[in-house]
Amino acid sequence: MLEVDWGMKAPSRRLPMHAIAWYRLASAKGDVSTSFKLAAYYIEFSPSNPALSDYLDRVYARGDGPLILLLETCYGHLPGLFKDTDERIQCCRILARALATKAADVHDPDAEHCMGLLYDGVDYIEGEDEEKARYWFGRELASRLQLARAGDVLNQYKVGKLLSEGRHVAIDRSIAAHWYERAANGGHPLAQAEIAECYRRGLGVAADPKKAAVWEKRAAEQDLGANNEPTTEGR
Repeated sequence: MLEVDWGMKAPSRRLPMHAIAWYRLASAKGDVSTSFKLAAYYIEFSPSNPALSDYLDRVYARGDGPLILLLETCYGHLPGLFKDTDERIQCCRILARALATKAADVHDPDAEHCMGLLYDGVDYIEGEDEEKARYWFGRELASRLQLARAGDVLNQYKVGKLLSEGRHVAIDRSIAAHWYERAANGGHPLAQAEIAECYRRGLGVAADPKKAAVWEKRAAEQDLGANNEPTTEGR
């Protein structure tokens, strides 16, 4: 029965039949990682099969789509499915592109960021297109600004990063410092570290060693957790 459902001849590196059965059961119950693996399986062996779209939908609808777009996360879910690294990377690109496009349709800033990376020719090696990269990073900034103005602390910090780094958007250190300080006052430790640096070096604000020391102390007192991401509530 599974052979008919898959709609393909058994490939040389197919998943064991019992693994497929359990993956499909777990996917049906909402497990994101197994939906991801099944999508990857279809990408390699039967990319035109309608089931691929179904599993991509499950990954996006039931999981954190923007995080799945990151290639390092893709790599973490895929070991064992492919015989070599190049094959796995190609699968990651296809899946990342599909998910990024879907998420960007609803103005998800993390997905818009990933679309910018696609055309920036750095992370996904899609082929550089500066105009499209600038468009997507601009959309990301607009989306994050809307969230930041509504009080979202994480996006206040990310707006600061965008405006201080200037990746296909204009650098504005003064406005970046404004949003860093808003996020810092909201308890974001990375923003606290950034605004401390702003005051220490006079980036977008008047240099003030005392304020720099205060923010450095507050940042040091917080737990940044795994990957230097804050563990405070309200992320």
